[in-house]
Amino acid sequence: MEEPQITTPDPATGRERLGGSRGKMNDKQVKAARYPQAGGKRPIRMGTGRPGLYLQIAPPTDDATQGTKSWLFRFTLKGRSREMGLGAYPEVSLGKAADAADAPRELLKRGIDPLDAKRDADQARRAAREAEATAREAERAARENSTRNTFEHVAGLWFEEEAEARWKTERRRKQTWLTLKRHAFPQIGKRPVADIGHADIEAMLAPIWGTRRETADRLRWYVEKVLDYAHDHDLRPTEANPARRGERAIRKQKRREKRKVRHQPALPYQRAPEFYRALLLEEGAGASALRLQLLTAVRPSEAREARWGEFDLDARRWTIPESRTKMEVPHVVPLADPVVAFLRSIRPENPKADDLLFRAPRGGAISDMTMLATIKRMNARCEDEERPAWTNDQGERIVPHGFRSTFRVWCEEAARARRSVSEAALAHRIADSAVEGAYLRGTTLLTEREPLMQRWAAFVTKAPAEVVQLHPAAEARAS
Repeated sequence: MEEPQITTPDPATGRERLGGSRGKMNDKQVKAARYPQAGGKRPIRMGTGRPGLYLQIAPPTDDATQGTKSWLFRFTLKGRSREMGLGAYPEVSLGKAADAADAPRELLKRGIDPLDAKRDADQARRAAREAEATAREAERAARENSTRNTFEHVAGLWFEEEAEARWKTERRRKQTWLTLKRHAFPQIGKRPVADIGHADIEAMLAPIWGTRRETADRLRWYVEKVLDYAHDHDLRPTEANPARRGERAIRKQKRREKRKVRHQPALPYQRAPEFYRALLLEEGAGASALRLQLLTAVRPSEAREARWGEFDLDARRWTIPESRTKMEVPHVVPLADPVVAFLRSIRPENPKADDLLFRAPRGGAISDMTMLATIKRMNARCEDEERPAWTNDQGERIVPHGFRSTFRVWCEEAARARRSVSEAALAHRIADSAVEGAYLRGTTLLTEREPLMQRWAAFVTKAPAEVVQLHPAAEARAS
């Protein structure tokens, strides 16, 4: 292996060393050194009397009339002469340059190329600076996440992007946001979405888990979707979702009693004609919506939010769009003669397709409470007149949704209609199994539903039987 060599200054010459001294150059000599007038256009190097250390002087320029000075460390390694810059003079003094030359000398003694070592050190410094910059950016992002990307903020982003696609009705969208606002935001709304864990979900669900089961289940699902959205948009580093069904935060909730199915109180079908006659005496949009719902067996929301563009009275069809149905498929309702007559009686002149049939005083569709309030008024009138209240067989006050059960029981007991036809009239699935559904796909049984709805409307709107008082003699003959 070839030994490294440190270049030693040659004996002083007029070009190589100013001042004529053969000893070590001092500060005064460095300061006095000038580029020779006949020096040409190339830099000159002056030995300092120290192994490998040279003072380099560049030719004068307009900006530097005395020339510029810098320090070089010269050495030979593996037969190659190499130079290593140690800085500019006077920023780096002679003493500092002499000290700086000690390090490459030590490296050469160990067979290490100082330029390679310098390059590696420079790369290490650059890597350290980049790592520091990355750490600062991560810290900045963390601060931004803690102040900006809170659960409430991200929930708003998720809601804006997905609410319209997920929920077809404005009512469902409002219900979703209200559930988050009431039960999620007070607990985890200000928490960075990246930091939400099992303990947060447990604390959020605990107050309502056992007492408001449906709300708790919906809340858990909404929060799960918000956290999935955060992960998909790089706002939450982990894919683990503590709100997902089966996660520890859910399992640790107290055991809930088996849900008891509570049916909506429904009017016995035998009293439907009597109720309809009483309903005719009521005024207001709520009463009119109840008439339409009772005669067609649709859901209360489908009646409340009905628009004139959905009706073809000549064809006797009401097509409820998929955006307003629970099953998210269009539902065609055959309109019986009494329904068409009723709709013609309330139809304004040249209504727009988007106009509501039953509009609230302050605008928009009437609410569930408007229809329910009509029934409450009718029950209050029954109490005043000491007549039987509008209740189910158990004495519970009826609600609008119960009219669908009234219709279904009538189909079963009085009309003897096929189950599939009755279920299709209620916009339910008409197949009991996936196999049956595969063969019944696309059918709505409209042909059979038309006479069924005619019979139902005729039953509901029929006049009471007239009671004739017989003459005593005639009564005796009849007996």
